[in-house]
Amino acid sequence: AYHLQQAGHSAVIFEKSSRIGGAIQSSSKEGFLYEHGPNSLMVNDKRVENLIHQADLSSKIQVANKAANKRFVVHKGKLNTLPSSPASFVTSSLFSLKAKLRLAKEPFIAKRAADAGGESFADFIRRRLGPEILEKAAAPFVNGIYAGDPNRLSTNHAFPRLFALEQGHGSLIKGIYVMMREIKKGKGDSNRMAKRKIISFKDGMESLPKGIASKLQEGSIFLDTKLGNIFFNKKTKCWHIDWKVENGATGQGCFDDVIITVPAHKLENLPLEGKVLDAISRVPHLDYPPVAAMTLGFKRSQISHPLDGFGMLNALNEKSKLLGALFTSTLFPGR
Repeated sequence: AYHLQQAGHSAVIFEKSSRIGGAIQSSSKEGFLYEHGPNSLMVNDKRVENLIHQADLSSKIQVANKAANKRFVVHKGKLNTLPSSPASFVTSSLFSLKAKLRLAKEPFIAKRAADAGGESFADFIRRRLGPEILEKAAAPFVNGIYAGDPNRLSTNHAFPRLFALEQGHGSLIKGIYVMMREIKKGKGDSNRMAKRKIISFKDGMESLPKGIASKLQEGSIFLDTKLGNIFFNKKTKCWHIDWKVENGATGQGCFDDVIITVPAHKLENLPLEGKVLDAISRVPHLDYPPVAAMTLGFKRSQISHPLDGFGMLNALNEKSKLLGALFTSTLFPGR
């Protein structure tokens, strides 16, 4: 909506809840600042950095502690530091000699034909890097991002850049080397930043949607709104929408385009006309992994671990319902 308005268009937002931001919600209680959804933002694109500046949030940025570069994987009930460089991988006790030698074979493994059909992320990693890398590094990484099963995630859709590396260079290691060399030379994606950073905001992640919303035209956001009808009017050649706000006020309008951002499993609850529902009939049945976030506060003296990292994730075969844990107070001191 912000970018549309900046380009001279009119954009209206209908929000079901009493606040904007969706899953991005920050709260303070008993001296703790905690997040209901995303805990941080990886800034590695100039367009994201520009948007933060345009939303007047530059002075409210909180950059993550340098310790956040360190990650842990739980394997056989113990915390193991995940290697962050080729040298640390060679000396790591997390991976066996067999896994290290298997990784060295990666540049010599033939690429899979692009038209060979979809391949799961798990199969992609097993084929290129070996089963141990999948279990102890790649699968926990995927769980941390998607909370999804790596055996059911499509590589070319969930990780298009990874898929492109194999297709373009025949090897992930070769592709990463070429990509890093181009970044150093200032080539490649002009929006990609040479140094990425993990950030939040002094008042939490909810500052981001609030900051963007503050730049929208007055009266363009309707909160506590229930939609009545959504259909394409052939006579006016536009989308007709009518709505009702919680205070009883009603409205209707005609729009060139409609962008729906509700979760896929909520689509069937929208007042869409039959032919639209038929056209998207498969979408509402996409799997959504159920995730619960629990925030715990402790005295520092109660924790023996130095908490010197971003957090921990479980290895694939750990057989735990816990995806992992973030060391929030290390990430952003004062939380």
